[in-house]
Amino acid sequence: MSKIVNMRKPPALQHWVEAAQGGDQRAMRMIFDQLAPKMMGVCRRYLYRIDLAQEAVSTSFARAFNKLDELRETVQFESWFKSILIRECIDTIRREKRHAFDDLADEVTITVKDNSIMSELATEDLLKMIDSLPVGYKTIFNLFAIEGFGHKEIAGMLGISENTSKTQYFKAKAAIRSLVEQGTQKETHYGSY
Repeated sequence: MSKIVNMRKPPALQHWVEAAQGGDQRAMRMIFDQLAPKMMGVCRRYLYRIDLAQEAVSTSFARAFNKLDELRETVQFESWFKSILIRECIDTIRREKRHAFDDLADEVTITVKDNSIMSELATEDLLKMIDSLPVGYKTIFNLFAIEGFGHKEIAGMLGISENTSKTQYFKAKAAIRSLVEQGTQKETHYGSY
């Protein structure tokens, strides 16, 4: 009787993670080279300065490689690493701006008129608008709307109340809507000449 052999190889990243768990420095470099550009994009959603984002990526890789023995499923490396990176971004924000997550109740007054405008945005335009938000709004919007964390998780990560997380998310959405409306009004105004 012949034996059936699975000829399917594990994905490259999984293979490199397994080798890195054994201490293979070359595999660690391959992981870094493959994921660093993508993770830099994640960082830039949180950190406005490129030097801070680069430092967060480097620090996160160092932490991840030091904790590789804690990773049980090598297939989960990317999402595990991303959570380390997001926490590093939040720590960086805290260091850079101690009061970024205050309630900001009176800082911005916004009138929301039309929810359908949000669906008309190009991704690049939306990212620019998100980047223009105050740090607290931007961080919570990214964590909730883009990363998919719940308000309870966000509150725990940031050391704020769950209601503050919800309030800042609502205000971030309202600020983006306001920016969209302002852009739409400018286009309409300029288009009439």
